[in-house]
Amino acid sequence: VSGLAAVRWYELRRVAGVWTLYQQGTLANPDGNSRLMGSISMDANGSIALSYDLSGTTSFPSVKYTARNPCDALGAMTLPEQTIINGTAAHTGNTRWGDYNTLCADPSIVGSYWGTSQYNHHITHVYTYSIGNSCNAALISPGTATITSESCSPANGVVDPTETVTVNLCLQNTGAVNTTN
Repeated sequence: VSGLAAVRWYELRRVAGVWTLYQQGTLANPDGNSRLMGSISMDANGSIALSYDLSGTTSFPSVKYTARNPCDALGAMTLPEQTIINGTAAHTGNTRWGDYNTLCADPSIVGSYWGTSQYNHHITHVYTYSIGNSCNAALISPGTATITSESCSPANGVVDPTETVTVNLCLQNTGAVNTTN
């Protein structure tokens, strides 16, 4: 969509020690909103969830998600966009926002994901949601986003320039993934 940010995502697979591009897609919508700061994770069954920030001239910075089952058509997130939290204020100025979003599949509950995302003025939202996880269903059933905690950055949105940033990567040995389409 021209002039708007979109989330580009890729799934790589390793077969016989060689990494190849299995599928890729772009999450965009002609609704006048940008989708950015995407975080993606795959569960043990091969379902993929994608959380991201949404913002535009008619929408305050918000947190949304979508997902796909491993048997869905390649290159598409098939779950219609779901809301984790709607923002209530515009983000203005040169301050950073949304840099520290992450999403991880829960290794003990297939179809459950945990994430953090920023919205409004540096409010970090910690959340969990679950998606249906069946290739027998025509569409992934939407889960319910649940707030587990919420915190704000320092007063007046001032961040210490000497702050140390820790980036966590979610890696999980899922073994064989059913790739039957």
